[in-house]
Amino acid sequence: MWLQPIQLPGRDNRIVEPPEFDPGEIAEALMHRVDRPYALYGHSMGGVLACEVVRELIRRGGRLPDVVYLGACLPPHVDHGWVRHWAGLDDDELLDEVAGLGGIPSAVLEQASVRRRVAAVMRSDVVWLDSIPPDRLGRLPVAIVAFAGADDPLVGPAAMAHWDRYTSEDFTLRSIRGGHLFHMENAHALTSAIANDVTSTGGNLHGIR
Repeated sequence: MWLQPIQLPGRDNRIVEPPEFDPGEIAEALMHRVDRPYALYGHSMGGVLACEVVRELIRRGGRLPDVVYLGACLPPHVDHGWVRHWAGLDDDELLDEVAGLGGIPSAVLEQASVRRRVAAVMRSDVVWLDSIPPDRLGRLPVAIVAFAGADDPLVGPAAMAHWDRYTSEDFTLRSIRGGHLFHMENAHALTSAIANDVTSTGGNLHGIR
């Protein structure tokens, strides 16, 4: 199994770039690189982005993933109350709320220049999430496996269950110990679950349940 992270602009080693991104560019990059069965994993905002990338692949006639793994991301039709709440906060308030979830190391918040960059990225993500029309996705022709943090205060198992309306193929809901950032708090459980899926199909993602 080969893992390829997707680095969005404005983050980590692309931190000097503007944080805005285009799902179409990610789809185009995949079309030039994918030559075998594959899956996508997106966490929080990244989960909605993964589905938007699938939409772009369909539009461009690209090879679709066999399965999309989604973690801690709110389906577009579910009330985005917390997203709109975050959009209305100033930079310091936004950073404090995200830090409260464990998503920002305290050392980062102590540096004014880094705080500004992180706040710009967070605001860009929130605005993008809030811009997705509730009826835009429709049912995607790929299997969806939804992972929910058992103690996630934002997007728990009940909310993640609603992703079943966004696939015309198989849907599976799984609960992982941890909060909104269970992919960091309990990374082994998440990666093991995905690896077991791939292993159970002999490395061929077709037929994953």
